[in-house]
Amino acid sequence: ASRVLPAPLASAAGAFFPQGFDAEKTLTLVAPARARELGKRFAREADALYLEAKRAMVATQNRVPAWVLALLVVLGWNEAMAILFNPLYLVLTALLVGSAFVLHSLRLWGPALRAVSGLASVANDHVHELLVEAVNRTEPARAARREPRAADDIELEALGDESPVLSASGEERSSASSSKSQLHASRSILPAWYAESRFLFSEALRATSDSTDSFVFGRMFKTPSNPTYRQGNLVYITFCHLEFPWDCNGVLADPPKQLAAIIKRAYSYGRQQNEHSDYERRVRPRCLVDCTLKDHESTDAIVREFVGDGFTCTRSHDAVMRLAVAGSAPSSVFAVSRLAGPDELPGLVACAARSLGYDQANDTEWLAPKLRVQLEHPEFSVFAIRDSGICAFLVLFVSDKARDLALVQVVGTLPECRRRGMATCLLQHAAGSLPSGTKVYLDAEKHMQGFYERLGFELVGNVESVECVLPE
Repeated sequence: ASRVLPAPLASAAGAFFPQGFDAEKTLTLVAPARARELGKRFAREADALYLEAKRAMVATQNRVPAWVLALLVVLGWNEAMAILFNPLYLVLTALLVGSAFVLHSLRLWGPALRAVSGLASVANDHVHELLVEAVNRTEPARAARREPRAADDIELEALGDESPVLSASGEERSSASSSKSQLHASRSILPAWYAESRFLFSEALRATSDSTDSFVFGRMFKTPSNPTYRQGNLVYITFCHLEFPWDCNGVLADPPKQLAAIIKRAYSYGRQQNEHSDYERRVRPRCLVDCTLKDHESTDAIVREFVGDGFTCTRSHDAVMRLAVAGSAPSSVFAVSRLAGPDELPGLVACAARSLGYDQANDTEWLAPKLRVQLEHPEFSVFAIRDSGICAFLVLFVSDKARDLALVQVVGTLPECRRRGMATCLLQHAAGSLPSGTKVYLDAEKHMQGFYERLGFELVGNVESVECVLPE
């Protein structure tokens, strides 16, 4: 981009130009930084043109032979005439051809077929239930009328000793041993537990982030004020729209092509638009891909694509637990208070760092800004138990978009205060602060399922996710 003037020309230029004039600078057409930027832009445009040319070449080569077209015309001539001269057939054919063209142009054949399959499965189950009910109404009903039950045969079931505030919900109970393949069979209609729990998870990230961008396949969260907060600076990919949990009839979208490249470009665009130079330097492209409703082959293909583009991928599995609030909190030996105000922040940060192990990993820079937002945000409630300082805490999230849903985001207890019932007391108090009928969700690790089940939670499903990070 720049050249050095030879010695003879430099001495000759000094005779014709005033003193102090640097003739070498006039030969610099493009600055080095600008040259690098132009090189990168040229490479991206060249790659895009190459892919477009390759697709056009493949499209021109894959043509139907002429003899096949002629055979179709000869064999279908009578049917074509019948359609052309019958208005009803003509209109129906035009509608079918137009619908097929739209589905093909928008690449919606996969979602359309899954939606039809799901509706057919629901209709089949409904018809089966009606037939079974009709058959069971005949002979058993007659036998019941002929032989009435005696009063001594009627027994009352004993009431359980569950906590009054943590009685499990009776809707859509799912077995813990239900396989993932059974979930795939009806994935055209999202399960309610998945739509509601992932909606709460996504909204909690939105509340602790500075800004949110929505995509067809997920949401991007950006937090320049807290660049080391990993969950506040990532793309959450769910392949569906989860902003309305009460409408669970969403259809899963197919993963877009070159998903890893799209994530890279999204972060590149964000860096060009963001004014925080420290944010540009410290935030790496990161995404959390929710593969719960994807089959194993699709999940493996997504992981291979990200690994091929240089990402480091980590898989995780969590259990989704749910309960329905059914009363006020029982009495406890511990006094639970709701934290509010900046004066509570130092003690809360110290408790969270020690109870969750962030201090041992030397990963606490992001903790104080995040907890400050949760203390001040109206959708969060932070409860704590004090014993010469905060020794246990719980963060509860209730979205303004769905007040009948709640998420227990985190529960933490100091190591020296564990096994004293503080976590149980916090969960019962948090549930008791919600209206009756509220559904409370939380993501639990496998070894903690028994603890939450003893408090009245039920296992409603398992989520599988892949965290993909582009290293330095």
